[in-house]
Amino acid sequence: MSPTVHPGPALGPLARQLRVRGAVACLVPEGYGAPELSGRLHALVPEAQLLLDPPPAELRRAVSAGALLLISLSPDRAAELPAGAVVLTAADLRLRPGRGAAQRAAVQATLGWPEGVALILAAGPDAAVRRIQALLGGELAGVADALLPLVHQESWTAAQGLTHSPGLPATWWTLVRRHLPLIPDGDAVQVPWIVSAALAQRSALVDARSFQSNTVRAADEAIQSGDLRRAERVLRLAGQHEGASDVLAGHCLNLSAAGRRDEVVQLVDAVPAHQRSLRLSLSRLGALAWSKDHARQERAERELYALYEQGTRHPLLTYLLAYAESRAGRYDRSRALCEEGLRITPTGREGLLVLRHYEFVLNRARDFTAQQAACEQLLTLATWEGSLEFTAHAHTGLGTCLEDQGHPDEAMLQYNRALGYLQRLELHLPTIELHNNYAQMLADRGRHAEALHQLTLAGARLVHLDEQAQRRWQAWLTGSRAIILHQGGQHGEALATLQDAVQRFDEVRLVDQATVYRLLLAERLALDGQHGAARSESLRAEGDSQGQGNDDAQLAFTAGVLAYARGDFDPADAAFAAASGSGLPGWDVVRSAAYRAAIALRIRGQLDIQALEDTLSAFGVDAPLITDARQLDPLLSALRSTPLAERIERLLDQSVWQGNVALQVDVAGSLSVRHVGDAVRFPLSRSAELLVYLSLMGPSSRHGLIADLWDGDPSVRAADLLKKAVRGLRDTLRPLMPPGEDPVPYRGARYALNPLLRVRIHGATRSAFPRAVAEFAAVQHVADEFLSGVFSSWVLESRPTVHAALRRSLSAGDAGSVAARLSQVIDSF
Repeated sequence: MSPTVHPGPALGPLARQLRVRGAVACLVPEGYGAPELSGRLHALVPEAQLLLDPPPAELRRAVSAGALLLISLSPDRAAELPAGAVVLTAADLRLRPGRGAAQRAAVQATLGWPEGVALILAAGPDAAVRRIQALLGGELAGVADALLPLVHQESWTAAQGLTHSPGLPATWWTLVRRHLPLIPDGDAVQVPWIVSAALAQRSALVDARSFQSNTVRAADEAIQSGDLRRAERVLRLAGQHEGASDVLAGHCLNLSAAGRRDEVVQLVDAVPAHQRSLRLSLSRLGALAWSKDHARQERAERELYALYEQGTRHPLLTYLLAYAESRAGRYDRSRALCEEGLRITPTGREGLLVLRHYEFVLNRARDFTAQQAACEQLLTLATWEGSLEFTAHAHTGLGTCLEDQGHPDEAMLQYNRALGYLQRLELHLPTIELHNNYAQMLADRGRHAEALHQLTLAGARLVHLDEQAQRRWQAWLTGSRAIILHQGGQHGEALATLQDAVQRFDEVRLVDQATVYRLLLAERLALDGQHGAARSESLRAEGDSQGQGNDDAQLAFTAGVLAYARGDFDPADAAFAAASGSGLPGWDVVRSAAYRAAIALRIRGQLDIQALEDTLSAFGVDAPLITDARQLDPLLSALRSTPLAERIERLLDQSVWQGNVALQVDVAGSLSVRHVGDAVRFPLSRSAELLVYLSLMGPSSRHGLIADLWDGDPSVRAADLLKKAVRGLRDTLRPLMPPGEDPVPYRGARYALNPLLRVRIHGATRSAFPRAVAEFAAVQHVADEFLSGVFSSWVLESRPTVHAALRRSLSAGDAGSVAARLSQVIDSF
């Protein structure tokens, strides 16, 4: 930090340069009013603070922290100002015209004091460095060599000097502190830039080779530790301004990626303009281009375009312009800029940014072949650069590309790989976004249970976001959940969740999204028979619509649903016809075809399924027919006598929560497990028992499992047997699960069953296991006692309760079609 004195009156331009340059010390002769001074400086430098008559230690701490201060001091205290402070005279503020000359003379006389810090401040940075070099060759000649190894360190202790030069005189540390403008900091001292610069020049003269090698080593260590600001300082001290600027540019890109763009602007503004590389200047403009202040954003974009029109070509410049073009909806232009940036053969983070945006605009253009190639190129470069973050982005892009091409299984593999990297890096926002998009893909394939599971995982990460981001993403996740419930035909839950989603989007002022969910809410209200409320929501959505994108098609489709629910079939058919041109999502295209087939059946008694069959085949799954199953019951019943009969039966017989792994477990007698009618074989009987235990008893710790399944055996052998049982359960169930899902996740120091597992228990009742996570079937037969042949402590303790619950169920007449011999079996227990 260079100390500077500004004796002139031009405070306006100066104030804009002082944002992060250090403290502003206004030396005010006695009698000046601090409030007037504070108001004047605040008008020019909003960050300024007022510090009245501060103690020397507080003043040094404030300056060393880089604070921007307004300090009311008497001139006789000027010597207390530490190096790094920017000194303004009262005349700089143009207070009380006519007295400025006398005030300035008084302050300058004080700064002319021949000893200490004030003399260095008054001299300016270059003269200050020369003054310190003179001290190193004069008063400090005997200790100067001991200080040279410390040139790259920003703070010193007495012990560090003795480590390098043990023969120093006893008074050496006192001499150093007396003659150099060091800033006390506990047992150490902070070293201002002017001291480091003087030592660097002396070190380069004494032993240039050692100085350069020490510089490279210190910069590398700082970069490896992530302290890029220190690396930049080390390189700049060695005169490597271009390298220092590039190191700082890399740091700025990392700050931008973390959303800390104001820090980028402050950091770059602290570097003199003539020392900024093109990368560093572009980093600053990029941070401003993302500003929420539209005026600053527009100015930054104009400067970027001006650089481009002047012939400047740099990967970061083309990326920033491509992003701006995308934000304006000009994707063709954005694509051309990305391709131009790629021709420069980018490397490092700039190259990764260009490639990532390139695959995005290719996806918007639906050029999937080119997008896949760009994602693979991004993956290669990310691997080479060692960037796990962009490796995750590459897998996400590949997943999106494969999903859009109709390859959901391959897309799931890519998404799971991306999630692995993102979770490892604790990048919460992209993780939430990917979980949400993953859920939408699964829902579009009719796999509702898995989709809701992805939203649950996303919701668990909201606590890591700031309050505003939490509210926005809670709205998005609620909306996604509402769509899944709506698509799955879960009418009551969908209705309530859609109302919640609309309210949340209204609260965060996302009008376009609120309009989308208001239309879905109108459909659900119509299906619920609330025609007035449905009409009201539809009119509100129409009023909020800006007539852009797919609004017209979606409005027409919703109007068709509302008309059909009222029994107005001709207007409904016309509305569906108007919506079917373009703009509808694939799910609603299928629904529209189904509604038109149902209308033809109702009005003309004709069952023409060709258009519906073609639409179903084009979409790839039959799941959209579930959404309106109650309204379309006459059509679905009629379809049972057509070539679509088998598909309709299969669709309606399945749970709408497709994607669950259903297991039928019989605990009445010997334990047996079946999946889709086939027996599930476990390598160890303990693995099967563990499945039943977690189903009936809920999540459990290692200690709890060993206590209940191995009678609390404290030996290493019991822990090893538990590991084998868990591994056997996982290995057996994993082939039944969606890719990437763990059947027995271990979270919060507890084992639990994956929520996608639906375990249905035969031969027990819920009342015997109040913590059970399983479903219970009506008891059809009881061949023997509860888990016959299993003698773990939890089974022996549970049997009397299970048998008692079965007796109560029988005596209350709740046994349903229980076999006549049931009572005989139970009585024999």
